Amino acid sequence: MLIVPGDEDCRSAGSFFKNPLVSAAEADRIQELAQRRVPDKAMPRYPGEDGSIKLSAAWLGENAGFAKGHALGPVGISRKHTLAIVNRGGATANDVILLKMRCRRSVGCLGSETSSEPVFVGFDVEGKSLAS
Repeated sequence: MLIVPGDEDCRSAGSFFKNPLVSAAEADRIQELAQRRVPDKAMPRYPGEDGSIKLSAAWLGENAGFAKGHALGPVGISRKHTLAIVNRGGATANDVILLKMRCRRSVGCLGSETSSEPVFVGFDVEGKSLAS
């Protein structure tokens, strides 16, 4: 993402969630669960390495309730990029972690897991402070 002065949708760590790589059987299972929740939207699938299937983290997030522009106080999902968590002004690292965890739980309801792309400094993978 480019830094554009005055554009709060550009204050992010970039793409926040990786596209999940799953087996074909797992992709079928996730697609079946997703179709129950969003029957009118086909889940994108792409060929991955060694016969795996790459799922769209953006599609999963949007259909789990975290569309572009979603906000949770001072932190939110970019209005331009579904995978970007942005600081709308005054957000703390804990605010970002809370939104990340809520997104992750909701995508889990569609049967898939997401992993984060940014490297967390001072937090473990689950967002717990390493200082305590």
